[in-house]
Amino acid sequence: MPAAIFQGRITHFEQQFTRHSDLATRYSLLRAITFLAGAVCFVLLLNKDHWMFVPLLFMALVGFIFFVTRYQFHEGKKAFFTQLILINREEIDRLNLHLSGFRTGDEYAQKDHPYQADLDVLGQHSLFQLLNRSALPDAEKMLVQWLSEPAEARTITRRQEAIRELSQKVDWFQHFRAAARVAVNQKSKEAPHTNASHLYHWASKQLMLRQSLWKMASIILVVISLALGACILLQWLPYQVIYISIILNGGLLALVIKKLNHQIAGIDKAHYMVSTYSHMISEMEKQTFTSEELCHLQSQLTTPNSASLAIKKLSNLTLRISARGNMFYMIADFLLILDAFLLLDILKWKKANADHMNEWLEAVHQLECLISTAAFAHANPQYVFPEVTLAKQSLKASDMGHPLVSAAEMVTNDYEISGSGSVDIITGSNMSGKSTFQRTLGINMVLAGAGAPVFASAFTFTPCRIFTSMRTKDNLEEHTSSFYAELKRIAQLLDLTKRGEVVFFLLDEILKGTNSQDRHTGAVALVKKLTKTEAFGLISTHDLSLGQLEETEPKVRNYSFNSSIEGDRIIFDYHLSKGVCRSFNASQLMRNMGIID
Repeated sequence: MPAAIFQGRITHFEQQFTRHSDLATRYSLLRAITFLAGAVCFVLLLNKDHWMFVPLLFMALVGFIFFVTRYQFHEGKKAFFTQLILINREEIDRLNLHLSGFRTGDEYAQKDHPYQADLDVLGQHSLFQLLNRSALPDAEKMLVQWLSEPAEARTITRRQEAIRELSQKVDWFQHFRAAARVAVNQKSKEAPHTNASHLYHWASKQLMLRQSLWKMASIILVVISLALGACILLQWLPYQVIYISIILNGGLLALVIKKLNHQIAGIDKAHYMVSTYSHMISEMEKQTFTSEELCHLQSQLTTPNSASLAIKKLSNLTLRISARGNMFYMIADFLLILDAFLLLDILKWKKANADHMNEWLEAVHQLECLISTAAFAHANPQYVFPEVTLAKQSLKASDMGHPLVSAAEMVTNDYEISGSGSVDIITGSNMSGKSTFQRTLGINMVLAGAGAPVFASAFTFTPCRIFTSMRTKDNLEEHTSSFYAELKRIAQLLDLTKRGEVVFFLLDEILKGTNSQDRHTGAVALVKKLTKTEAFGLISTHDLSLGQLEETEPKVRNYSFNSSIEGDRIIFDYHLSKGVCRSFNASQLMRNMGIID
């Protein structure tokens, strides 16, 4: 069972955390002891002038540096294993559908999207919360794009192959995620709103500069500074001559500073973000992959230059940029013109790597999306990868369920539809499962279109557009009634069909906002219109007479969900049946709630 596997991993990582925590405590104590010993040696050396304390002071200093380094190493390991523990606890939460603690992705919601709102792609208790394991905001945004626009058949099969491979590398991808999360936590403290777009914009900023001339001038001035400094130390010249160097260097820095500030804007607080990408790219380059998509992503990082080396150099540049606020840097800047060399190194890096920055970072984002989906596949081994069919309109599912419905409440169904203009009319009593069934179809189509596994024992589909009209509501700001909102959605669907696009549609409680006669007349006309398009899908309704269309329209079929009444109890089986609904329960529901006698 996946839950037991995740719990076993938690136990293992907790043991590792405890081990590193104990070692960190030990090295912290040794660090304090060597610091105090060094301080004592220093004081005795000053007061007693005993040179015997010099080697002791040196030994204390070396020991202090060693223990600080070991302490930082084990603190880093503690942070790493903390994230691994959290990752596996989150997997158990997802298995139990305890999703409230995860990011909702609401900031990526698109108004009037064809299906986002109706199929719970984003928001509380959503598909995004179930799938998303991304550490980077830009990868989250890409995952939303995958879930919001079905991919082409070739892309889907490539993603499936990559996800299958990654799902077998659980140790690697969990370690990859943990290290990324540690780095992102550091980045969040430094600059929480910095993202890849800032790096893209920074890389695109160019500066026309005769670099060879500036480099030569900088080197000459540094040589002069060092020569004057040496002469002063050897007492060949008075110390006042250093002012000559400071004035010359200050003049060059005055020319440099504006250009440098322009070049570092947008990256001056991005050290940890760049370090995060540096680590992730390095891990991607080192891993061995076999699937076409993963090998392609890896190749993007190795041609024409090594992305990990380039981003590592950029990380070092951002570290130098961060140091500019340090007092010692400012002093050294006047003597060694550090800003001039920093500007030259930035321009050199951009010339070599700026054109590849977008490709490198996008490869990281794509891998994070694939890892999110692979972790989902690993946690749900009973799910299957859909088979993509070349048929123009086709969907066939066996034992299909809804991934956001708990196992205790789950009822699976088989379903099949194919052919242009096919319309299945779903009738059923209240609360019998019509809407849930449509959402089950829709959300599995979304997963399939993203390349992810679906909740079914078998699933074959045509990659196509998905369109829903299920949760239409009024809008006071736009003076729109719920009925008019539904009409606008239907008009959107028909606009798509006019362009000849293949669309899989799900229309729930069609034309519910008008009277029975108008609803029937409008629904009949709409169904007939849809049978003449490249679209195919389902329409649910309480209008049983709409089922008569099956007799005159060869592309129309009837399905239903039924219930039974036993005493005061209403029994639902939630199984899809052929034909028009045969049971009704509205009156019984009203009696149960005390509305009528």
